[in-house]
Amino acid sequence: MSRPRSLDKRQAIFDATLKLIAECGLSGIRTSAISKTASIAEGTLFTYFKTKEDLVRALYVDLKHEMVDVLVSRLPHHASTREQIRYLWNAYIDWGIRWPEKRRAIEQLQIATEITPELRAQASAPLADIEHLIKDGIEHGLLREYPVNYMGAALVALAETTMNFMLDDADQALRYREMGFEMLWQGIATS
Repeated sequence: MSRPRSLDKRQAIFDATLKLIAECGLSGIRTSAISKTASIAEGTLFTYFKTKEDLVRALYVDLKHEMVDVLVSRLPHHASTREQIRYLWNAYIDWGIRWPEKRRAIEQLQIATEITPELRAQASAPLADIEHLIKDGIEHGLLREYPVNYMGAALVALAETTMNFMLDDADQALRYREMGFEMLWQGIATS
């Protein structure tokens, strides 16, 4: 009979992998380094994940779901389109500033060969509320008729740039946050 799995050990493995990916990139880490950082025996890692690729995939889904939950859990559905997008903007920036390792890890994982298009779609499924918001804005003539995934990618890219400037110049952080949102809004709004 196998030993019961511990949620604490699983989280320690996730935390160690996250830390190493953020510091070294995905290609630079080995399971031995993950185990050492998590303070577990290397064999224990394989009790939780059959392969390093399985671990990477699980971490990606976990991080994406956490981030999406932050974005959509308090989305003010009855607010204007602009205010809902501002909320998403601020929530994403707050998340990224608070969790820079998670942000860097997601950046690395987005381009990892282990993350298939199907897994990306699965991990992004909870973004349906945001997709609906954008489609509704387009249908009502409030947002430009750009592809939804293009607008989402533009939001992320501009938010990443904004976060970097905010971190580099804390005295001007609020100014960068507002400038970034205005640039985004002027780029996607019809008027």
